[in-house]
Amino acid sequence: MRRPIAKSRLVQMMVVIAALSAGITGCSSGGDGDTAASGTGPIVIGGLLDETGAAAPYGTAALRGAQIAFAQVNGKGGVKGRTIELRQSDGGFDVAQSTGILQRYAADDDIVAVIGPNSDTVSIPLTERINRAKLVAVQTSGSTARTKEEYGQWLFSVPVRNRALIEQVSNELAARDLKRVAVVYATSRAFAVTAKDDFLKAAAASGLSIVGKPIGYNDADVDFSTVVTTLRSSGQVDAVFCSCLPPAAGPMIAQSSDAGMKAVWASDASLLDPTFYKLSKSKGEGTLVATPFSPTREDAVVKQFMTDYKAKFGDDPNLYAAYGYDAALAVVRAIESVNGEITRDAVRAAMGKVSFEGATGTISFPDGQGAAARQTVFLVEMHDGTFTPVKAS
Repeated sequence: MRRPIAKSRLVQMMVVIAALSAGITGCSSGGDGDTAASGTGPIVIGGLLDETGAAAPYGTAALRGAQIAFAQVNGKGGVKGRTIELRQSDGGFDVAQSTGILQRYAADDDIVAVIGPNSDTVSIPLTERINRAKLVAVQTSGSTARTKEEYGQWLFSVPVRNRALIEQVSNELAARDLKRVAVVYATSRAFAVTAKDDFLKAAAASGLSIVGKPIGYNDADVDFSTVVTTLRSSGQVDAVFCSCLPPAAGPMIAQSSDAGMKAVWASDASLLDPTFYKLSKSKGEGTLVATPFSPTREDAVVKQFMTDYKAKFGDDPNLYAAYGYDAALAVVRAIESVNGEITRDAVRAAMGKVSFEGATGTISFPDGQGAAARQTVFLVEMHDGTFTPVKAS
């Protein structure tokens, strides 16, 4: 004859069974899966942006821009009555780390799209994995020219290719009769080397004369006396094309000005950063930049973006924040056009319908894949600490 189970033991068994049941349910739901799957919870977007590592300035700016975009959308009632939730994970400018995050997102049925990566260094190795995962990812920065086939069906990109910006700068220098141009570039930055090569080709097409050999420097340098000395010994220099980032370009321009140089400095969009003027010790007046994003542009979208960004973060957005903003809105616009259940396949199919005015101009993907089609590039010039639009000469 069996002895009856003691009451205390029975309670313990019931607790264990309840705990196991809860654990099984939690594993299958993937967070808020119950409501997300039924279309009543938030629409979840993954963030794969670098908050640490060498590309952290670009990833952090893009993350902030995306946060502003989603806040604006949620402030107007969300999409189809549902809010947008951004789940960000730091890619760390590391392919292995970013791969792990992508795999986790791919396994989470709640996540319908991803904002990021924010560099070609990570994006290119991840392209095949993104396409295998069948998860829309929208890249927020990168300068490598790629065909739509190289992007595949699931990776999209909002940045303007640097080559288009560089050609605009080269043509403007020629139009201003600034024909003798020196070239300075960061040897330790792949994008800077590519930009240097692109400018040499554009300069030849524009009829510019390159003074001497391109001058390389290390991105960790703080003393640019060698660069300045080389520039001064090159004879007449009308302009300097600098494939540089603000932490180097600012001091370099200041030191060249202190040495008596009067050349016009020019660059692609790399210098379009609120910190540039201060870093140049106010010597960056007249610096010419080509960009798809003009902070002072008379445009309702740009004005609202500028206002909301500064209200939240206390400073003005740079180009990479604008790219993050537009990448986020591209996903939102795709979701808005989905008829029926919001699935990954539905979002992917809807990306070809996306067309809207963003902070960096008109964003659309007429091929239904790859890089956004672009029409507008602005020339801006530094005046009184602000990059101001100028009409092409």
